[in-house]
Amino acid sequence: MSSPLLASQRSEEGYWKDVTVRAISGLLDFADTYTPEEKSRHLAFVRDSVCGWMGQRKADNSQATTVLDVASPLEASINLSSKGDTAVRFCFEPLVATKQGRTEDDPFGQKKVQDMLKAASSQVSGADLRWSLQMLQLLCPTGKDEVAQVEAEESQMGPPLDHALIFSLAFELHGSRKHIKSYFSPMAKSLATGRDGETLTFEAIRQMEPYGKRLEPAVGVLENFVKSSHVPIKFKLIGMDATDPIEARIKIYAHIDRNNWSAIQEVCTLAGIANDTARLHGLNQLRAIWHLLLDQTEPVVEGKGLPDSKPTLENNHLLGSIGFGFELRQSCEFPDVKVYVYPAQYAPSDGQIADNLSKVFAKIGWNDAARTYRSKLQTCFPGVDIDKGPALLHSLISFAYSEKQGLYMSVYYAVSGRAVTIGEATK
Repeated sequence: MSSPLLASQRSEEGYWKDVTVRAISGLLDFADTYTPEEKSRHLAFVRDSVCGWMGQRKADNSQATTVLDVASPLEASINLSSKGDTAVRFCFEPLVATKQGRTEDDPFGQKKVQDMLKAASSQVSGADLRWSLQMLQLLCPTGKDEVAQVEAEESQMGPPLDHALIFSLAFELHGSRKHIKSYFSPMAKSLATGRDGETLTFEAIRQMEPYGKRLEPAVGVLENFVKSSHVPIKFKLIGMDATDPIEARIKIYAHIDRNNWSAIQEVCTLAGIANDTARLHGLNQLRAIWHLLLDQTEPVVEGKGLPDSKPTLENNHLLGSIGFGFELRQSCEFPDVKVYVYPAQYAPSDGQIADNLSKVFAKIGWNDAARTYRSKLQTCFPGVDIDKGPALLHSLISFAYSEKQGLYMSVYYAVSGRAVTIGEATK
């Protein structure tokens, strides 16, 4: 069942079918954990139910100098863990709704986002949109004054944030199953009201019904930490499972403008108050590979500031230096914290990032991944000269640890037609 499309978007849909199907197909082969039947069904879903919402492509990426310049609405990832099968995930922004779908009656494409959410969730078993639809409403500007304020601010913004209501949808592919997640930015409401994104985020989460009050222990702890932290933390996105709220998690994505180990430790432990055994064990494992993630040759040594003063290659307020994901679970006192590294901020090429990741995988005992990562990367994205800079493919590397999953890492890619050697869109 294809999603509803604007007639003017049909050529773009053909282009994204080529790009997205090739990229996801390559990553499913990369993972090597899917049966032929599972792969076929996932690709059919991508082709028939996702690609029509991608929207207008950027005509030329030849002048791109950062991952953000690629300006693709599609990001895909490979997820590896110590205790589970390698899995594929992809996330996209429905530009047909958020950018090209704006009208005088629907100035931010909110109605079209709702339609897209409902169409996508109808094909995912167990999907529940109650929290997602509430969050969309809470973070969308309302009233003539708010709309006018946002439109005035938008005129000063450049891509990829040249439209205020930022919304994305993600699918995790586990065997034959699909899990759905939705992502929202507080930026539009912040521009509309002049209130900071952090305050708006906490207020919105507290209003979730049903069961939102059960998140309060973790919300309160995180809010107090953000207000008192020595490390300035800027919120970027709110993510949530589109499943029954009794089981759903909410994640707050943020970044900081430094990469020294003391800052990482402060954020991950919430200034020392969250110091359970699993969290500290995960931090010790991250510290052992931290230098490789930052494209350093030497490990972190107590008393030496080698990674503390590591400059980023781009001074970009959209990226920062290091990202974090704060995961809020019902009736849990402390948020779990996942660390995100923007590898293109540190390494000069995708090949260098691949080599660093291979060393990381070897160090943590993932020997097959260490041996095959570079070759699989080149097979999956044949259009990328990975040894030629700048790095335009690797967008994020995440690290987490839990007793249930063990060590868990994800590698994210900015997917473009150039990366998968696609030419002119199919008409």
